[in-house]
Amino acid sequence: MRHQAEFEAFLDNPRSVSLAGPLAARTQWLEQLKGTYATKPTHAKARRGPGAGATDVNRKWVPKGDVAVVPGDEEKRGDVSKDAIRAGEVDGATHARDMQVWNAQLQEAKEWLESQLAAYKALAEQREGSIQELKTWNATLQAANASLDAEVRTQKTRADTLAGEVFRTTNELAQARSGLTWLEQQSRNWEGRAIELHGVVEQQQAALKSADEARRWLDEQRTGWESTARRNESDIVKLKAWIHELEDAKKWLAADRDKWIAVAENVRTGSPQRPG
Repeated sequence: MRHQAEFEAFLDNPRSVSLAGPLAARTQWLEQLKGTYATKPTHAKARRGPGAGATDVNRKWVPKGDVAVVPGDEEKRGDVSKDAIRAGEVDGATHARDMQVWNAQLQEAKEWLESQLAAYKALAEQREGSIQELKTWNATLQAANASLDAEVRTQKTRADTLAGEVFRTTNELAQARSGLTWLEQQSRNWEGRAIELHGVVEQQQAALKSADEARRWLDEQRTGWESTARRNESDIVKLKAWIHELEDAKKWLAADRDKWIAVAENVRTGSPQRPG
């Protein structure tokens, strides 16, 4: 049958072959056959003329699209109509044989169409199952899409949170760097101060050494001063005793002063007298 290869290719891969053209051509061909044999043909006399018998006996109609072709006369195309039968162009026997051929072809076309219908029904059921599967898949995809949307929102929120943390961390890092710079400056200052203090410590150590030497010298001097002090203390005791004696002598002299004055006057005048 015509277009059978196209239909088989369509069944193998429905997306690769379009049956719109073949089905339209088949439908048009059947409609033309239906119009051609809408009424029963009337028997007409055989066409007269030389060679008519041989041509009518061997006449065979082969469907080819929308026309009927006579073997040996493919260029002359046309439909077999009641007028052609009445005019004697086609005799009754030939027409009957043509009808049998057409009926066989119509039966074959009917079977083909029924097989096409069954195939389309099976394909429709398969497509319906596929549609149900696609609907289920679509529902699954919708659920997955909703889940992904929720995940995207969650990740976006997390990204915003992380962006805030990154911003805060960046600020803290900048502050830490500033603090590190300050500490480095302070470290340099402390190093300079340590050098200065090291010099001061050296000076203090030298002063301490001098003070220690001075302390030892003072210790030595103190020993001498203590010895001198002891000697001076003995002298002071002696001086105190001598002063005491002088005080006693002063008291004695004060008690006998008048006598001694008279003695001194006598001595001055040349008449010495002993005090009484």
